[in-house]
Amino acid sequence: MADGPDADEPPSIIYPPLITVSHLPSGTGNAGRQLKEWLQEQFCDKPLEQDDMRLHNAAYVGDLDTLRDLLQEDGFKRRINEKSVWCCGCLPCTPLRIAATAGHAACVAYLIAQGADVDLVDVKGQTALYVAVVNGHLDCVRILLEAGADPNGS
Repeated sequence: MADGPDADEPPSIIYPPLITVSHLPSGTGNAGRQLKEWLQEQFCDKPLEQDDMRLHNAAYVGDLDTLRDLLQEDGFKRRINEKSVWCCGCLPCTPLRIAATAGHAACVAYLIAQGADVDLVDVKGQTALYVAVVNGHLDCVRILLEAGADPNGS
């Protein structure tokens, strides 16, 4: 058994690398408009299931300026709590859950201020607070609790 995995060790989880807008190829123009295509090209094996995932993509990379720009539009404001099969068929997530998972505290605070529901759960029953705790993003945890997130939620 010395050659096999240790039964007491939890399985390792591999997350895609976090990127920032500064990693975008030069000449992309407006990063908010090009972000979806670039992320899809870098990380997705199949097309995104919805046409416009800029809100979710901006939350993933912590692009607060793009979040602000997008949430000026009613169409995006209505989608702030939308659970979308985001990239590569991962769990349906809201922009808030995505930002909390990645530890983008400024984005978490802004999304909440714009009406993001702090207690929405994903298909596994996990909240933004849960994923912030699991990933050790204490700034996000504090912001979510101050916004009224249920500490007893899953």
